[in-house]
Amino acid sequence: MIVYLDTSALVKILIEEEGSEDAAVLWSEADRIYSSRLAYLEARAALAASLRTNRSNAPQHNEAKAELERRWRQLSVVEMSSQVAGIAGEVAEDYGLRGYDAVHLASAFASGGGNITLVTWDRDLAHAGLGSGLGVAPAPIP
Repeated sequence: MIVYLDTSALVKILIEEEGSEDAAVLWSEADRIYSSRLAYLEARAALAASLRTNRSNAPQHNEAKAELERRWRQLSVVEMSSQVAGIAGEVAEDYGLRGYDAVHLASAFASGGGNITLVTWDRDLAHAGLGSGLGVAPAPIP
């Protein structure tokens, strides 16, 4: 299975929360994993927010950052090329997506198109992925 992880999926692997177990299983069962370069900075921001809001303490924060670095080396990074940006603009308009979500959907297309499973906990992105013909995990709530 080839998967594309958006930031919501990546963060669930780093911080224990609802859906973390599912995200870990999808990661471990994947033959190849893709994510946008954007996911790295979004994940770092999410980890910092977790520390600021006391959802994690300093040792947990440092462990999560180290885990992000380790996992990041294992996946294939989709760069923000002019092609990805152009597709992101189109899908933002077509599906009413926010900018970063549009970049994730466009990056998933660049990763393998219809042969890829988009892993996201973002409802709007999941519905856009389904609408554009991608497999989506976990199944979005209607």
